[in-house]
Amino acid sequence: VVAKGPPDTPLPWPNDLEICLALVLACLSSHVISETPSGAAKKYSADIISLDLWETLLRGGYKTTRFQRSLSDHYTATPVESAINMFLQRVVSPNNAFANQCREQLGLKRLIGGDSMKEAINAVFAALLWHTQELREECRRFVDLNESAVFPRFSDQLLDAMTTAEVLRPVLLEQRQKHKIKKEEEESNNENEATRDPVDVVLEKSIFLLQLSGLSKVERPQQTDWTSSRGSRPRLKR
Repeated sequence: VVAKGPPDTPLPWPNDLEICLALVLACLSSHVISETPSGAAKKYSADIISLDLWETLLRGGYKTTRFQRSLSDHYTATPVESAINMFLQRVVSPNNAFANQCREQLGLKRLIGGDSMKEAINAVFAALLWHTQELREECRRFVDLNESAVFPRFSDQLLDAMTTAEVLRPVLLEQRQKHKIKKEEEESNNENEATRDPVDVVLEKSIFLLQLSGLSKVERPQQTDWTSSRGSRPRLKR
């Protein structure tokens, strides 16, 4: 049986609807992540984050403890209690050997900003590794090594992730200096506005990203296309 006639005409409005819905949900997610609540508002925000809504928005969910598959069956969510995530949680430490040896291979020696700055950069680096499937899988060979071990040569992709994280250092240094000047002016004017160190904000948000499940694409077996060749198309005999 051979189908004849013109192909189905693509409709543009479903794509427009998907784009609009994605923008709305992206704004919702960004507002939740950007908030820094305190007191009673902190418990309210924790209740919002624990909703099942985030399982489809924020990389499979917040603090997911089991493997999950998407509705399309094309992606799986890696739980945050995996060995790789626990390894990356330790990378956040300013004295972590993995991050320090990565800097040594890049030739980064004289770094300013102190341990708090180093901790924030390490957290950004760990979040990049966790939410990039190829780099997350590469971290498997480092999980069982001791903290004092000499790590093997890192790949160019992993070094690029550290370079990307280190790009934030001069930006955070400038923002921290502006924050200190603004804080001194507020103290001299007897103004008590709740402002936070930008380095602490970056550290907190990067650790939050480590609590979101890592998304992995599932490789599906390639199916034979029977329509590519007319001679191989099965026909029904009458």
